[in-house]
Amino acid sequence: MGPKKNATPQIQTKEDTQSDETDDQDWSADVEDILERIHDNSNVMSKYHKRNYLSLKGTLVYFRIPLIILGGLNSVFAVGMTRYIEQPIVSLLNCLLSLVCAIITSVELFLGIQSGMEKELISQREYYLMAVDIQSVLSLERHHRSVNGKRYLDKILSDYNKLFSDSEVITTTLQDKLVVVEGGLTINPKSEKIPVILET
Repeated sequence: MGPKKNATPQIQTKEDTQSDETDDQDWSADVEDILERIHDNSNVMSKYHKRNYLSLKGTLVYFRIPLIILGGLNSVFAVGMTRYIEQPIVSLLNCLLSLVCAIITSVELFLGIQSGMEKELISQREYYLMAVDIQSVLSLERHHRSVNGKRYLDKILSDYNKLFSDSEVITTTLQDKLVVVEGGLTINPKSEKIPVILET
C-alpha cells in the first residue's frame, strides 16, 4: 500500500465568510421591488409638485404686476402731479394707492404663495433626485453595486418619510403603481415589508 496522502484542510478566509454572509450585499428581489415602487412614486410626486409650483408661479403674477403698476403710479403722483393737482388731493391719492398695495401684499402673504412656491420647488427637486438615485443603483448589476441593499433601503425610506412630512399637503387624488394619494399618502398595503408612511 502506498503512503497515505495528508488531506489539506480548506481554511475559509475572512473575505469568503463576509461574501457568504452578505449575499451580494443583502440585495434581493423584494428589496429591489420596494425600491422600484418608491422610484415610481417619486417620479409621480416630482411631477405633481412641479405642476403646483408652476401654478403658484402663475398666480403670483396677478399679485406682483398690480403692485408694480400701483407703486409706479404712486411715485408719479407724489413727485410729478403737484403742479397740476392740489396737494391735499395728491396726498389722498398717495394714501389710497398705498392702501391698495398694502392690501394686495397682505393677501399674498396670507395665501402663502411665495413660501408655497419655494416648498413646491424643493419637493419637486428632492423627489426627482431620489428617483434618479434609485434608478442609478438599480440599473447596475448586483455585484457592481457599492452599497448594502438593506441599509440603502432603510436610508431611502427614511429620506422619503422626511421628504413627505416636509412637503405641502396633497389636495388632489394621485394614482400610480405604488400609491393612492387622497389628501394623504400610504405606501401600497400589498407589500408587507413597507411601513405606512402616513395614514389618512
